[in-house]
Amino acid sequence: MTAAEINRIARKTFFYATNMIFETPRVYALKSGDVSKHYTVHGLQHLRAAHNKGKGVLMFSGHLGNWEISVQLNNIARLQVSGVYRKLDFAPAEKYFHEKRESTGSRLYPLKGAVHSILHELGRGNCMALLIDQNAKRNQSVFINFFGRTASANMGPAYLSILTGVPVIMYFFVRENGKYRCEFLPELPVINTGDTDKDLIVNTQIFNNALEGIIRRYPDQWFWIHNRWKTQPMVDEQ
Repeated sequence: MTAAEINRIARKTFFYATNMIFETPRVYALKSGDVSKHYTVHGLQHLRAAHNKGKGVLMFSGHLGNWEISVQLNNIARLQVSGVYRKLDFAPAEKYFHEKRESTGSRLYPLKGAVHSILHELGRGNCMALLIDQNAKRNQSVFINFFGRTASANMGPAYLSILTGVPVIMYFFVRENGKYRCEFLPELPVINTGDTDKDLIVNTQIFNNALEGIIRRYPDQWFWIHNRWKTQPMVDEQ
């Protein structure tokens, strides 16, 4: 991209990030009957087809558009969708956001120690939504290619997909034509050859390729402020 194009994306990124402060309380307040007024929904048949397999569904997304709208997935999909989140350090803010995020029927589980809860939800045939696009600590990650650069990606989503064998769906929310566009993509393949170390890398790359494709469609709505490429391989890992 040219410098002018990059600057345009940077300005819009900061604008949208700031705008979330005002958008999010309205998102929490929306009722199920408001869906058609505020959302356009695309690809819902992909989620329903995955859910009909009766195994539960892993739903992956990123910090794109307004990711807090994920709390409305129950109303949009008419399915039980729960999620994982990182607890806030400030107790009053943590209490407020946790209550609001669960006010639409979702169940939200703290990231630390969430595996048991995720497996429990999937075992009941429910959907679990996770954001997979942030830099991961070295002991929790594999290294992949993301936008042509080496990035440290959490291996947890790939591990869960291999362990459970449940369908994997990418979804996202972006702002489009005065509404929120909610889109579900076709089910992603999950590779399970029995070579766990290799399969973790391959599947993590597949998931992040899909995410990169979404970001390329809406580059000014991704949270570029986050240092996605912070963790890099050690010399002996290259």
